[in-house]
Amino acid sequence: MIRKERRYNAPYSVNISVTEKCPLKCPICFREYGKRYELEPRSIYKYIDELALLGTKQVQFSGGEPLVYPYLVEIIAYTHKKGIRTAISTSGVGMTVEYAKRLEEAGLDCCYISLNGSNARIHEITREGFQYSKKALEILSMSRLTVAINWVASHKNIEDLPQLIALAKTFNVKYICVLSMKKNNLGVVCDPLDKMDFDTLLQYCRMFKGYLIVESCFNELGSVLKGGRFLGEGCRAGTFYMAISAKGNFMPCPHLIDSGEKYLSIKEYWNHDRELEWYRGNKTCSL
Repeated sequence: MIRKERRYNAPYSVNISVTEKCPLKCPICFREYGKRYELEPRSIYKYIDELALLGTKQVQFSGGEPLVYPYLVEIIAYTHKKGIRTAISTSGVGMTVEYAKRLEEAGLDCCYISLNGSNARIHEITREGFQYSKKALEILSMSRLTVAINWVASHKNIEDLPQLIALAKTFNVKYICVLSMKKNNLGVVCDPLDKMDFDTLLQYCRMFKGYLIVESCFNELGSVLKGGRFLGEGCRAGTFYMAISAKGNFMPCPHLIDSGEKYLSIKEYWNHDRELEWYRGNKTCSL
């Protein structure tokens, strides 16, 4: 940790968006529908080689929908062999028993399933494809993979959270990551929380402490839970986290779709990018 610069000397965790392709059109998605950028495998292998040398501990592969990327399993296996922890974030589209087995054999450490409700009616207010997410949980519950749920808090799904927790436990989900609602591709925050929603969510996080894990940039919630001092210190972009887009742009966070630059190396970007420097001094997420 380089304390005077408020950052680690290399990214601890990196999100790589392998593709922008996705068969779903979720209302909360921050990416424009129909985009088709996709990283070449050789580019990803180059990133992984450098991240291994830098000492990066975790890489999460996302999209778009990562399961539609044809080289995902091979890339996970390569990353695993380099000693880096691997994770994917998926809607579950395309998950089969055979594919889950391949992910397990490749060395995948954690699979995050996007699920915003315990039933289709609530889930599909903000996301499409409830049937895919639930089916993926059923399949993964029969594997040895660690499974978690990415749940985005909104005005219309707060009261459903206990039911979602009950459903998650039937599928041996290790924990639920509580995410803040950010702007979608139209620049709109869908069904934002009101004061009563926030207080209810706060109660649930205390009631299910250890099972509900609050996202680092959900600073409003995290700081209250930590008695005014959030250990994650708000947004971690540039401090120990960065992202690589399907265009090959380096950026502080995958949600910053209009951001990012191309650099010859991750090390050069991490040490010299001015936008990263700005985020290191402004830890409150404004997305």
